[in-house]
Amino acid sequence: MSDNTVWIVSLFFGLFALMIVWFVVIIAPGQRKNGKEYDERQIMARNQAYKYSFVLLLLYCTACAILEIVGIKWALMPVMLFIGIFGSVTLFVIICIIKDAYNEFHRKNKPSGFMNITLMYGVFGLYRFIRNIYEDESIFTDGMLNGNIIYLISAVMFLSMYVTKMISDLMKKADEEA
Repeated sequence: MSDNTVWIVSLFFGLFALMIVWFVVIIAPGQRKNGKEYDERQIMARNQAYKYSFVLLLLYCTACAILEIVGIKWALMPVMLFIGIFGSVTLFVIICIIKDAYNEFHRKNKPSGFMNITLMYGVFGLYRFIRNIYEDESIFTDGMLNGNIIYLISAVMFLSMYVTKMISDLMKKADEEA
């Protein structure tokens, strides 16, 4: 292993350990005190969302495996995995938002953090995808989807979460006014 690789791996694990310590020491205790508690209806809705997202991931992985066995290679393996993960997470979050069972981490002075983060990540993913296309980087390698499509998939994921949350908030506001 080269020295450069060792430094990169060490830096990655160091930052990862720092993030874990930061979460355990700063974020987690505050969330226990200030976080919302789920009621029984929300717990049941989250359980249903877990089931649906798990079944989606299971069906997707089964379809990918069957296509691989048959010899149809439509995407590189990491791309297939990320598409399945992103699809499953997106389904879970959207179901939870629709059933009012998604409590994001609230800060006292930033209650719209989820909206801002999903919009920011969605726009960034879309920007990176368009930039790659503009720089003539193809989304296909040997007729299969490559890693450049991940930016578009993540943009679709985050923007769909943003739109779902925005529509949900607008519907709640309209119900409160009525």
